[in-house]
Amino acid sequence: MSYTPDSTLLDRESLVFPLNFVYFKVWLQNSSDTNNYNLKTNIGFQYSHHLYHQNGTIQHANQTLVKNSNYLNFFRALQKALESNQGSVIMHSLKENKMISAIVNQIYESNIEDRADLFVFGQKISIGQMTSPAIKWSGNRAMADIISMINQYGDKGFKALDTLSQIIALILKKSEKLKKQYAALSTQLNLYDSKGLAAPNTSSFMSDISSLYTIESLSQKEVLKQLLSSIKLRTLSMVIIYKYLETLDHECI
Repeated sequence: MSYTPDSTLLDRESLVFPLNFVYFKVWLQNSSDTNNYNLKTNIGFQYSHHLYHQNGTIQHANQTLVKNSNYLNFFRALQKALESNQGSVIMHSLKENKMISAIVNQIYESNIEDRADLFVFGQKISIGQMTSPAIKWSGNRAMADIISMINQYGDKGFKALDTLSQIIALILKKSEKLKKQYAALSTQLNLYDSKGLAAPNTSSFMSDISSLYTIESLSQKEVLKQLLSSIKLRTLSMVIIYKYLETLDHECI
């Protein structure tokens, strides 16, 4: 796949099916921690993974939410999910590539048992560099981001949009077919965005959740269910954005 994070140029024809749509978030557990991607940093993490097959079939392959772990376990879980096939990987935005690249640097400097395996996997799905030794890489499955794709291939109405809820809302206005299939999705995305479930960024996983809901209104189990539903909606939304791109005239893409 021809893609660099510093360029808007992406050859969509080079994507390999099945397409892997992934969306992930991590939460720092300690407010004194800096987000330096130390492999042992105490975090919570969550990801969702949808597959889009060449025949149009959409499959929610897996999702994970872990409240107390570290970057290393997150990376291993992501590896397990993505090595089930050799299809192209599509992320939400360039932030995901930045995180993976930083973790790859940490893995190189570590002495963990599966260091070589994780290092190779990380390089395959990312674009990045190291300073010591001086290494640059661009993996053969380097993640393309869906935001850049819609900005590149969609009309100018998409250029200023950077959230999934905004993009989906515009797509459903432009495509009657997709509107009939996914009309309820836009409402659900806006609901989660208004509650702040899209991007929690706090010192404590559960303290953030308790700020969104009272104990009386929603139990911890229900909150976790909401979080999983939220991130599942996001990878489905990414698939729909790609489906919209497929409907465009080939002269536009």
